[in-house]
Amino acid sequence: DADAAADPAAPPPPPNIEAAAEAADPAVLVRFAADLFPDADPDWLRFKLDKVATVQDLVDHILELKGNYPKRQTGGKKRKYEEEDEVDGDDGAAAPLPIAAAAAADPVPVIRDFKVIDLEFVRDPAYFKWSPIILGNNFRRMPKSLITSVFAQNNRQLLPSYLALEALAKNPETILKKTSTTITRIPKPAISGVLEQEIAALEQYQASSNQDQKEDESIPPEEAVEDGIECGCCYVDFPMEKMTQCDDGHLFCLECARRAAENLIGLRKTTISCLDSSGCKFTFPRNEIERFLTPQVLSGYDRLVQEENLRVAGISGLTSCPFCEYAVIMATDPADDKLFNCASETCGVISCRLCKRKNHLPLSCEETAKDDVLSVRHQIEEAMTQALLRKCAKCGCQYYKTEGCNKMACPKCQTMMCYVCKQVIKGYDHFATDPRGTVQAGKTCALWDNSEVRNAQDVEQAAKKAIEDAKKLDPKIDEKEIQVDLPEVAAPPVAGGVPLGGAIPGMPIGGMPIGAIQGHIPDAAAYIDVAARIRAQMAARENMEERIRQLRAVHQANQGNRIARAQAEANRMAEMQQRQTQIARARQQQHEQLQLRRQQQIEARLLQQQQQEQMRRNQLDALVHRQVALRELLNRPGGRSRSAMVDELSRIQIAIENLDTPAAAVHKRRR
Repeated sequence: DADAAADPAAPPPPPNIEAAAEAADPAVLVRFAADLFPDADPDWLRFKLDKVATVQDLVDHILELKGNYPKRQTGGKKRKYEEEDEVDGDDGAAAPLPIAAAAAADPVPVIRDFKVIDLEFVRDPAYFKWSPIILGNNFRRMPKSLITSVFAQNNRQLLPSYLALEALAKNPETILKKTSTTITRIPKPAISGVLEQEIAALEQYQASSNQDQKEDESIPPEEAVEDGIECGCCYVDFPMEKMTQCDDGHLFCLECARRAAENLIGLRKTTISCLDSSGCKFTFPRNEIERFLTPQVLSGYDRLVQEENLRVAGISGLTSCPFCEYAVIMATDPADDKLFNCASETCGVISCRLCKRKNHLPLSCEETAKDDVLSVRHQIEEAMTQALLRKCAKCGCQYYKTEGCNKMACPKCQTMMCYVCKQVIKGYDHFATDPRGTVQAGKTCALWDNSEVRNAQDVEQAAKKAIEDAKKLDPKIDEKEIQVDLPEVAAPPVAGGVPLGGAIPGMPIGGMPIGAIQGHIPDAAAYIDVAARIRAQMAARENMEERIRQLRAVHQANQGNRIARAQAEANRMAEMQQRQTQIARARQQQHEQLQLRRQQQIEARLLQQQQQEQMRRNQLDALVHRQVALRELLNRPGGRSRSAMVDELSRIQIAIENLDTPAAAVHKRRR
């Protein structure tokens, strides 16, 4: 175009792929590719143009890489591209790229299904050496320890480990590194025949996965954004509206904050501290906690905070409802004022302050305990449950142990306690042996033992003691009605005269002789004895786990029955209270109707009296007026007969006297 050529400010014409394809000069092709991809390294474009047939093939190849191609360098030493060069990907997921620099050019036939873990698969040392490196080249943001662990879990096979790492990379909960590791080049002669066959199978899988991605392109997660803010816990970028912060301003995503808070609430801790790795002591404010906690968890957290505040306050006379969280301060003595009226709208139960049962008056607590077989069974089950728990002497937090040593730390206040004797301790000086197996004279509690055996024995002893106490309280009680199923607890197996799992002098955890730790190699007989002990201990642990499962199943069944019976009793009490309420309401209505009728009768009587009084007043007024008129006539000369007027005045006076009214009385007094 002559006009465009004459105007120096006109933009350059767009690249023409047909014109570039017709050009034979490699420099023209490189410039054409550089115009299409200005951030690509020209040396890499020149290298790739030598390996493809047409420019269209190069463009298709670059588009398939989705931006993961070498970028233009502005300074320093230029990179030299060779046949085995990789393309650097930057994501943590598996990239469908060549996995080894020395992969064979010719396709290798696949002779077996490498996706299946084969325990009899024979490999050479080169396979074990280079397989983790190949996995690291494909998953460059995966931690090396995670790759090694997954490789070991999958029988140290390449393709099964690749599939497992690919699933982890797609899992949003997997924590990846912030930066990608560099690609390790694998020399071509290092690839063995076995590894070469599995590499071919892996490349076929990558090719098929790449084709599936083309057909159904996955949408990247909305949480990850390019211009977002990095979470201080998972190191992923998020928009500001999906971030929360502590009082010191450290930012975290809502998901990380929610998980950390739920873990703390599960441990019954009320302080949700900052997650920053710098050791920040600040906490999350209340408005931020409401943002990342669900309503159900937030409700439980509020109840936990309320309980903790009441516990710390130490309020004298604070009484709580045994059936809900309602509490009130009562100044009276429970022996004098036994009933507690719960004012909660959802509860409203009247309970006994002494035995924490529902109102049982006029029966005493002891009489109720004798008559209530369900209560006795509940006490036995509660005793079995309490036998599994240890209560902190400082804060009262309850917890239990399933494995590990007998030096326990309270999950709330970190107070140390011996799991055997339940005493507060300061360290390992309390136990018969220290962690290295050294015997400490004068100490009896074992540092290591079988926790499951101890827990089962404690539960059985607690159940037997509770049954004996119930019999002492009521000798006539039927033991069959309160009997609970107990698993049989066998003594720990003995190997060489020493109980397994006990405190063995000179034997730390696992039963390994101290000499082996200190560098001394014991003889074969010692190893055989240790192996026998370990096998016996594993068998005993499996048996005890089964017994514990049986005990838990029985406990859950008993608890379910107890809940059902309690629910039935609650329904019966609710119906009774409803009937009593209806009767009281009916009586109140009858009383109100009776009062209304009485009031109406009184008002009618008063009205009648007022009407009668008014009639008498009218009669009196008429008589008085007549009397006055007659007297005036008497005073006048002439007229009617005086005797007749005197008689009429007498009759009027008699009529006035007969009127029983206040006005008539006044008239009499005046007269």
